[in-house]
Amino acid sequence: VTQAILLRNQGRFRPVLTPIPSFSLGSRPVWTHIGVDNPAAAKVAAHIVAGMPWLERMDAYVVRDGAVVAEWHTGTQTPRAKGLIPSVGFDLPYLFESGHSDLYLRGESVDPLVIPLRLMSEEQLDEMKRTTAYLEGGFYGFLVALCAYNLLLFLLVRGRGPLYYSLNIV
Repeated sequence: VTQAILLRNQGRFRPVLTPIPSFSLGSRPVWTHIGVDNPAAAKVAAHIVAGMPWLERMDAYVVRDGAVVAEWHTGTQTPRAKGLIPSVGFDLPYLFESGHSDLYLRGESVDPLVIPLRLMSEEQLDEMKRTTAYLEGGFYGFLVALCAYNLLLFLLVRGRGPLYYSLNIV
């Protein structure tokens, strides 16, 4: 992270001009910097929700006054990946002190994917988990119903097509 801070201070970080940056297959690891300002006098609890659940490696650092005050190293390549929330990403809870903090994130993946980064409250994170669970439940429920429908067709018509389709869905 020291090298990334130095490069940013030298103006060698390039702003991404697209609204949603994504990187190609086999691209090199990417550093992202976000400035976080806490205007409140007290610490503010936030969840740094970053990456996709299948991100191989993610390193996050909170820097204040040039010193690293918090860091996380996680990803699917580490056993029992810290902060992994299935279907959401990696949750890194942190108490932001009053004033300015810098958040540095390094993502590494063999897949060409977008690495989302969100700062959320506890309530927003709970709502996101709930919404994701409902969407997944609906999707998998639809697949189960489609499989059952095709198995019923197989039993009634005795054609092999619906059986193979059901097996393919399973």
